[in-house]
Amino acid sequence: EGEFSWTVQSSDVSLLWCFLEAQMGRGGKETLDSIKAMEKRSPHKIRGLDPDSGGEFINWATKDWTVEKKIELTRIRPGMKNDHGRIEQKNDKNVRKWAGYIRIDTKERLITLKEMYKVLEIYINHFLPSMKCIEKIRYNISHSSRKYDDAKTAYQRFMDHPDIDPEAKKKMEVFHQTLNPK
Repeated sequence: EGEFSWTVQSSDVSLLWCFLEAQMGRGGKETLDSIKAMEKRSPHKIRGLDPDSGGEFINWATKDWTVEKKIELTRIRPGMKNDHGRIEQKNDKNVRKWAGYIRIDTKERLITLKEMYKVLEIYINHFLPSMKCIEKIRYNISHSSRKYDDAKTAYQRFMDHPDIDPEAKKKMEVFHQTLNPK
């Protein structure tokens, strides 16, 4: 009962770049504000948005914003939460591991959570390597295996990506050099 904070998380499919934003409540306006904040922090242009099927994501304000920004808006299949396997998997590692399960219902705590997410986002993207599934091999109906690429940080994937603007890479390298994980 009452209003409390929610976390909006976004993951870039190509780079595995993670975005985290905290907001008070689950309203469409608050969620769109969180998406806009992520878009401003993105090191490259966002080309597509594939959100959950909740009304906080799928609404006219979000649709109008994506049309204005020339961002493709797609939808998952209703009731098929596995369509967002990356986010469901990362909710545990990126959100619950660091923020826990406590209820945040004051403005002061929300500000603290937002500040923590800013630092955590940098830590995840620049220093935590992850592997990307590049192939799923099905042997029969109940047996399969997956093949993964080498573990790399999102920063390394960003720097290695051939379609990223060289100027953006230079800016990111300068920023990365200022970081100290110790």
